[in-house]
Amino acid sequence: MKSGAIGGRDRSQRRSISLVHILAGACVAGVSGMASSAMAAEPGAMNWGPGAPGTYFGALPPVPGIFLLNKTGYLTASEYNGPDGNRDPLFDLDQKAAVSVSRIMGVWPVDLDGWRFATQVVIPYAYNNTDFDNIPVSGEVDGFGNLGAVQIANYTFGHYHNIGGAIGYAAHTSSYKTSRQINVQNGYSTADVSVHYNYFDPTGLDFGVMAGYHRNNRNEDTDYLSGDLFATDFKLTYAVTDKLKIGGYGGFLVQIEDDKIGSTTIANRRFRGLNLGPTVMYDFGHSTVSLSYQFSVLAENAPKANAVWLSLSTPLYVPKPKI
Repeated sequence: MKSGAIGGRDRSQRRSISLVHILAGACVAGVSGMASSAMAAEPGAMNWGPGAPGTYFGALPPVPGIFLLNKTGYLTASEYNGPDGNRDPLFDLDQKAAVSVSRIMGVWPVDLDGWRFATQVVIPYAYNNTDFDNIPVSGEVDGFGNLGAVQIANYTFGHYHNIGGAIGYAAHTSSYKTSRQINVQNGYSTADVSVHYNYFDPTGLDFGVMAGYHRNNRNEDTDYLSGDLFATDFKLTYAVTDKLKIGGYGGFLVQIEDDKIGSTTIANRRFRGLNLGPTVMYDFGHSTVSLSYQFSVLAENAPKANAVWLSLSTPLYVPKPKI
């Protein structure tokens, strides 16, 4: 069984978000909540989700400084798919959610033979309004999700290639309450590690792939442990002009370990999700804006969700070059 989360990695960082925490046996073992998340297929306490990568997708701005990266999205879900990938009418729902994930990224003034580094602070804020049709679960809540930190390393080679990796941690800092049926964040922390490759031709093709492993910690309030996750994000865009890009983003997320309540394994509740959608990106010079649509192609033990994302990257402070 899987809960979604608001908030995790930058695709330097990662997920889109699974919206509902459907508890095994419909709220067993005193675990009363359903945690919503904000991207179209992201269980676990990640701040960022598959299929909704940031504008840099693992790469870094070309100069050192302090940058703001923000993704703001609105998503809806009306049906939940069971382990066979088909709709489970018991969990039909009406969910509307919004999330804004801000990242303050500091790019270090260091270049070690092509290796560059950056540090991010991740601040998610979310709103969730959920009402299940056939079970007595509903609620409306907003608040901060789990705050996170990400350390990024990136290496550029040739004219168009870069590779890199990141480690991140999303701390349990949100206002999760077991007394609430609906939350904006899971009640546990998550550590993750990811690697990426990006081919970027500013006059043509831009292709990227990012893969990451997410290790979830136990919810101490409920003794519930969400299984670890593997996520892959990918993008393919083309520069129509020197300012405009069009293409698509996608992401695949799979739960690779079973959930547990105490020492009891919850069988047949592993999450899988695949999201795809078009994107358009425009470079205003100092700032870049992208608009993306994500829809659920595959959802197992998860709601089918549609999401619209608006992304912004802009410098806050760039030091003057030394003469």
